Order: sequence, then structure tokens, then C-alpha cells
Amino acid sequence: MPRFTHWIATSLAAMLVACGPGTGGTGTGNDVGLADFGAVAASVCGASFADGLLCLPGATGTASGPSSAIDAQGTQTVRFIDSLQGARIVAQFNANSVVLDARCQGLNFAGDWGVTAQGDARYFGSTLQDGSAQRAPTSLAVEGSGAGSAAKLTATLRDGNGRVLLGPFTLVPAPATLPAPGPC
Repeated sequence: MPRFTHWIATSLAAMLVACGPGTGGTGTGNDVGLADFGAVAASVCGASFADGLLCLPGATGTASGPSSAIDAQGTQTVRFIDSLQGARIVAQFNANSVVLDARCQGLNFAGDWGVTAQGDARYFGSTLQDGSAQRAPTSLAVEGSGAGSAAKLTATLRDGNGRVLLGPFTLVPAPATLPAPGPC
């Protein structure tokens, strides 16, 4: 029986690896991208809140698109949290993408910075709710004030129909070591 158990475990692991992240897919079976929102990729370094990010010197693109190869790189990795006394929301910005985890709401958002033909610039992507197997089209609007360690971001997460899922909420730069999670 131990060989049979080992065979089942090995087979299950192989199946999970075959359809998970890193194999060209998201591991969720559906992909939602900028085109689904009628948006095109743009540099987050041209966004109104870029002073709070870690854009490379010279990255001064507009919200409508990158103006150089430096702009296209977006921001270096930076994290923001909702509270220094116990984070319940963590957003990690990297390049022109963001991943936001709202622990208490059971939401995970992943998206890319883009702009629509109407000039609507935001992160377009999808949300996975706890207990769901499907990612749903979602967008994250971000506004900012201040720069560096004094930066504050105000964000609102909306579903594909524009209904507010979360927010508006305020985020501040996270310390190198995240604080312990706060109560929900």
C-alpha cells in the first residue's frame, strides 16, 4: 500500500504543476487582461501617484503610455499597507503591475497599469475571492499624495461593472518587515 500512496501523491503533484503558475497560465483557468477592458499597457511612472513609487530617474512618461525604455520598466518593487499597527491590506507594486491582498475581505487582486481610449488610467486585472475558483474582471483606481516615506495612496477596487468591491481605502509605505496582521 505505501507504493500506491506514493504513486497517488506523485500523480497529484504532477497534475497540479502542469496547470499552475509558471507554465504559461495563472493556475485559475481564465485570464483577464488589459484588452478585456479596452485598455492598453502604459507606464505607471507617468501616473499621478508615481512620486510615491520607486521609478527610476528619468521615468517621466505620461499616463497614456511610456515615452522611453526607462518608463516601460515601471517602478521598482515597493509595498504599501493600510496600517502600520496591523496590516489587513497589502499592495505590492512592481514594474507596471500590482498585487493587492485584502485579507479580511478574502480578496486577491492582480492587475497591470493601463489606459483606455477615454483616458481612464488604472490597474486592470482580476480578483480572486476566497472560496472561488474563477478570477473576475476587476480594476483598481489609485490616487496619491506626498512622496517617498510620506506618500499616501487612496485606492478603490471595482468589479467589471464598476461597482465598488472595496474602498476607498488609504495605503501608506510599508516598513521593510511587515507588521503583524491586524484584527478583521
